[in-house]
Amino acid sequence: MIPRKLNNILDKTNLELHFIKDIQDNDRRLRFGGALDDDSVRKYIKESFNNFGDVNMWFIVDIESFETFGRRVVASCHVNYNEKTNTAELGLTVSPDYRNQKIGQELFNRGITWARMRGAETIFMHCLSENMAVQHIARKGGMAVVTIDPSEKESSITVKKNPVIAGFEDAVFEQMAVYDMLVRNQKWFFTSFLRKFWGKTKALK
Repeated sequence: MIPRKLNNILDKTNLELHFIKDIQDNDRRLRFGGALDDDSVRKYIKESFNNFGDVNMWFIVDIESFETFGRRVVASCHVNYNEKTNTAELGLTVSPDYRNQKIGQELFNRGITWARMRGAETIFMHCLSENMAVQHIARKGGMAVVTIDPSEKESSITVKKNPVIAGFEDAVFEQMAVYDMLVRNQKWFFTSFLRKFWGKTKALK
């Protein structure tokens, strides 16, 4: 599963369902650094679409699902770019049943590439000290992890400012993601058709 850019209203709806249904209680506290109710999460997502494509960007990993209009978002990466300081902040989420599959690392890489394309020179992530998963992804991605206070850590990396190369990489990644989604869609529909066909065949016997 290759991360792709969020690009329509349906993706946005499924992203919200991902946060509301899959990222709960302790997972939500680890993601935001504190407890957030559903309304606060919805407000965060709404605000994250301000200047979408220039200041804010979402990358998602989604799968085929009957429950969520054919798609279910199982992981996300929000990138917020600050043009004044040439910095960008990343935030990651992965549904519990899709962890330990390197999806978070793939999302991290997509986020870094997009931030470089926008012109970011420093990219960072904040997390609670107990959030070992994010710290592992950050260190693996070349970030230095420092302690801000006993309960919070910050990961950061300085990257070479080369928007042209980063833009080319971003375009290639997106083409790969679209192709990956099309292949998975075809496989899913074909499998669903076979199940229905064999089910009807058995019912006739």
